[in-house]
Amino acid sequence: MGFSVTRTVRTATPPEAAWRVLAQVDAWNKFDAHLSWSQIFGDFETGTTGVVKPRTGPRREFTIAEAAPNRSFTASMAMPLCVMRFTHVIEPDGGGARVTFGIEMTGPCAALYGLLIGGRMTRGLEASLAPFAALAEKEWADNDV
Repeated sequence: MGFSVTRTVRTATPPEAAWRVLAQVDAWNKFDAHLSWSQIFGDFETGTTGVVKPRTGPRREFTIAEAAPNRSFTASMAMPLCVMRFTHVIEPDGGGARVTFGIEMTGPCAALYGLLIGGRMTRGLEASLAPFAALAEKEWADNDV
């Protein structure tokens, strides 16, 4: 058994504005307070790699495992005996969008990682929702996506 959690936020923006915020990897720390910085080595597309530096803990490499512009993306990160996936799904919702953030851990040590860090990761995920929505709405207002 692994670990899995999802949380959803609604924005007053079209999916394109939400996508633009998610695709700005170097700005992820503007809505995710647990990140010191992040960077990507190429275009925001399937197969591209990058690095994140949590405020606590070591740098971690990630790969964009899936990217469907304006709809979804998944970043995967290898840990000892575990793969962590960060999922993001954008769905149109009236004049705005519903964005679901998720964390999945799979592999032999996934349940142990879930016990050790799952609660903290869930709280971090929940804390990123309102800042993400505000950033998407600002992006939309500033750039009229």
